[in-house]
Amino acid sequence: MTLKRSHPLAALIRRLSRSAEEREAAGLMILEGERLALEALGSGARLRQAVVCPSRLAGGRGRALLAGLRRLATPCHEASVEVFDWLADAASPQGVLLLAEHPAVPPGHLIASAPQGALVLMPCGVQDPGNMGALVRLAEAGGAAGLIAAGGADPFGPKAARASAGSILRLPVARDPAPASAARFASLLKSRGFLLAGAEARGGIDYRQGMPAGGLVLALGGEGAGLPAPLASMLDVRLTIPIAAPVESLNVAAAAAVLIFAASPRAAISSPRGPARRPEASPRPGGASAPPREGPPPPARPGRGRSGARSSRRGPSGREGA
Repeated sequence: MTLKRSHPLAALIRRLSRSAEEREAAGLMILEGERLALEALGSGARLRQAVVCPSRLAGGRGRALLAGLRRLATPCHEASVEVFDWLADAASPQGVLLLAEHPAVPPGHLIASAPQGALVLMPCGVQDPGNMGALVRLAEAGGAAGLIAAGGADPFGPKAARASAGSILRLPVARDPAPASAARFASLLKSRGFLLAGAEARGGIDYRQGMPAGGLVLALGGEGAGLPAPLASMLDVRLTIPIAAPVESLNVAAAAAVLIFAASPRAAISSPRGPARRPEASPRPGGASAPPREGPPPPARPGRGRSGARSSRRGPSGREGA
């Protein structure tokens, strides 16, 4: 079936692209691009509709994608280059756009099911969708039990989903549109024995000496705004990344990478796969779990750790989103 701009599906895609509320109400998200579409096919995501531009899917990955959609009997619509570009969110559309069931986990369930000793990432008011998607990717890579987004960009939006490179389909992710909800979620996690750590631009403990052991909630503030005051007042530890002058700050995703991998040894090597799996009571769409990674956990790299990092120069501390 050839898709026209006047088709109801085209109107639905446009609404879903623009509004987190529309995505939540419809229970759908948009997966755009070859890589994300292949990740969806391999992860058991439940696909509702597909829109393809055949002239842009002539390569090997494109053919594999089309074959996978046929195997799953996913309803597929063809679109001209003009119509596809009108629908697409990406600046350089690749020729495939999927509608998948929204895989959000309720915040309360993620909080209740996070294993003791795990790492939970909590971005608060992070506005840039690319940064939000990168945080989802980093959380999965660092073995976190999940991510709770309080306000800011929707992790299930088209750009954030692309930036996650498929991690949004595997990592348990919860969202509340109000940044103020972070304090409530942090309180519930603290009641379960988790410590609350926040990233501070300056004045906190050097993360190489001050990374706490045990269950940890790592709170990251929005770009420029920092952590909400009610959440900041609840912090058990404030962490700072020493950086060399004249650099004043790090991007929130860059700072998160430093802190997540400083915290991740106790989370990521607790099992070969690590705890970053969707809770059993809230399975990912399609009902299939990502296959466990085989083999032993990677050995710790010498000279790097909570207190082993070295810096030849130290300057002012700080970062965006701290």
